[in-house]
Amino acid sequence: MLLDRGIHPLRIAEGYERACKVSIENLQNIAHSFNFSESDMEPLVQTCMTTLSSKMCVISVFICSNLACGTQSDVDVIKPNTSSFTAN
Repeated sequence: MLLDRGIHPLRIAEGYERACKVSIENLQNIAHSFNFSESDMEPLVQTCMTTLSSKMCVISVFICSNLACGTQSDVDVIKPNTSSFTAN
C-alpha cells in the first residue's frame, strides 16, 4: 500500500526501524522487574502462568510454566495428548 503511494522502499524500511526504536524505548519505560533465583523460581513461574493463562487450559499452563522455568521437578509425568499429569 505504501509502495502504491509512491513511497520509496528505503523510506518505508527507515520508518519501520524508527518505529522499532520507539517501541523498544516504550517497553523499557513500562517494564517491571522482579527478583528470582535458582532456589526461588516461584516469581518466574507465576509470570509464565500469567502470560499463558489466557492462551491455554489451566493444567497446561501449570505444566508449561514449570517446564519453561526449569522447575521440571514439580512435574513427574506428563502423558501426551491428555490432561493427566502427576505432580510431586
